[in-house]
Amino acid sequence: MHEITELLQAWKSGDEEALDRLMRLVDPELKKIAHNYMRNESRENILQTTALVNEALIKLIKENVRPEDRNQFYGFIRRRMRQVLVDYARAAETARRGNRPEHCHRGRRPYAHNRAATHPRRYRYAAN
Repeated sequence: MHEITELLQAWKSGDEEALDRLMRLVDPELKKIAHNYMRNESRENILQTTALVNEALIKLIKENVRPEDRNQFYGFIRRRMRQVLVDYARAAETARRGNRPEHCHRGRRPYAHNRAATHPRRYRYAAN
């Protein structure tokens, strides 16, 4: 059995020291993964590689996910890293728009389906 898998099993059994040893062991690989994700991000992204790793690990631990083996662990971490990047991109877009939601009317005016209610002359006929 791989050393990472053994540490994951020990952590799953409740050994908190195993989590510390696991983090020291996988940290270089997690930084490589994070660096690959960060290469595809825009230059406006202020998140750094180490911060991305930390945020992904925090998400994983908060969700109380206990991976069975190293492949599952790296898969979970990759997914959490993508979630963190998406969350940061959404927050940046919201800040860029000034925290105002954009309204989309899909090519027609709002309330166009009920013109009687919005047009003053037709309103009295619609009420009857």
